[in-house]
Amino acid sequence: MRNPTWTEDELVLALDLYFRLGRHVGDTSRPEVIQLSTTLNSLPVHPASVRSGTFRDPAGVSMKLGNISQLDEALVATNQELVTRFEKKIQATLARIWGEEEPTPGKG
Repeated sequence: MRNPTWTEDELVLALDLYFRLGRHVGDTSRPEVIQLSTTLNSLPVHPASVRSGTFRDPAGVSMKLGNISQLDEALVATNQELVTRFEKKIQATLARIWGEEEPTPGKG
């Protein structure tokens, strides 16, 4: 069974971690990756009936961070203006979530 597609809320949490890790992919043994896995598994977003045994496990979280990193690197390589707009949107979203004017790097 395939795990369900990541929701926007789950992706925002993954993006938050990606930026808190300094735009690096987290290893499956990193406490932050394990914590995000635990958080995602505790959310009532997807019913148990659609979750496989690997649902949002640390390997899946790390893979999603890798997907984000590839997109981030591709954007940087192809269109700096697009990256700036993309980053501003992410920064604004994180600021809204954190309830701040400017996101604080490393805040968790």
